[in-house]
Amino acid sequence: MVDKEIEKMEHPQSVPIDLTTERMPNRGSQGGFNLLFGLNDLCNEFLDGGNKTVLELGVCRGVSTKLFAHHAQRVVAVDRIRRGAVRKLVDNTTNIEFHRMMFKAFCKQCDEKFDLIYVDGRHSYQGVREDLHHALPLLKKGGVASGHDIDRNNGVRKAVRKHFPKAVIRTFSDSSWAVQL
Repeated sequence: MVDKEIEKMEHPQSVPIDLTTERMPNRGSQGGFNLLFGLNDLCNEFLDGGNKTVLELGVCRGVSTKLFAHHAQRVVAVDRIRRGAVRKLVDNTTNIEFHRMMFKAFCKQCDEKFDLIYVDGRHSYQGVREDLHHALPLLKKGGVASGHDIDRNNGVRKAVRKHFPKAVIRTFSDSSWAVQL
């Protein structure tokens, strides 16, 4: 259970952020895994300064996307489905670019490099390995590979550890993870 007060943040490029917003509706806090406090800590640590670009693979309802947009200069969000909440977020936020397509296809055609890549699409061992394989060439030198559900999904945990066997893997209270390369 999160014992913090509801925290709201304001940013000139986005609407206020409520860190108690559930990523997946009607599932409760799930011990903090479904809330944004941990992801906000990740953003504070790795996106400090705001002049950063983020690639988010897996958008769902856009809750994480909105938080990234608060911290980063620009967010490129990729998902095969564009839900109504995401459409509204993109329409009302100046620093989010959405691509409705498969991750592999996006990564193959993208020639941009990102400061932080956040993988939260497929959660199987093979899916995470493939997503990392396609996305990491888009990471700037010294950038951060990251994602969600490392403490909630054995496939994610095994894939991340296999992909980064010697790296220090930072974990956060919402089950996000990060590796600075």
